[in-house]
Amino acid sequence: MTRSIAFATGTRDRLQPHDIENVPDFTEYARQELGVSYPVGGGRRKAWMHFAKEEMEIQLWSIEDLVRTVDYIKGTKQKCRTLQGILWYVDAARGWKKQGKSNRYVDLHAKVALALNVEDDTLWIRRLSLAQGNVLEGVYAEWEAERASRHGGVEDRRDDDRLQRDVLDNGGAKGSDNARRYLGGLKVGGVLPLEA
Repeated sequence: MTRSIAFATGTRDRLQPHDIENVPDFTEYARQELGVSYPVGGGRRKAWMHFAKEEMEIQLWSIEDLVRTVDYIKGTKQKCRTLQGILWYVDAARGWKKQGKSNRYVDLHAKVALALNVEDDTLWIRRLSLAQGNVLEGVYAEWEAERASRHGGVEDRRDDDRLQRDVLDNGGAKGSDNARRYLGGLKVGGVLPLEA
């Protein structure tokens, strides 16, 4: 078993999810990631190991399922204070995927800024400017569909490509006031979405 960064106590290295091979390793991993208490005393430790192995056989769980459950509890900020409590979350964790960082936010807002550059209709400008979160994706999709039906789509694609090159090449200098106002409120880590 390979270990990485020194564990907080200094006596053991920190376990990584791919290192977990058995119930004792899983128990240590849960303690390290969630802060659950380790069973004190030989009798309690044996009872926990037996209980966990029995549940794994009955429920057809693997060690990977248990590790994913610990990551699920930590990733979704669930409250779990005991080792037995972890087992309540296994079924919910099976379909869960760890969320990685993506550029969807930046990409969507860059598309909205480009849309604001070409849009003249005040209703669409207002809708695109004010939508937030998951609603913004829907509003942008509606705008795109309505625009494609309004103009046929082919010439608009060429205009969008040309506009995107202008905005990226000139730092937005040729962009409309609507897009500049929109981008003014969207600094991500000190960088505007189009300043990549």
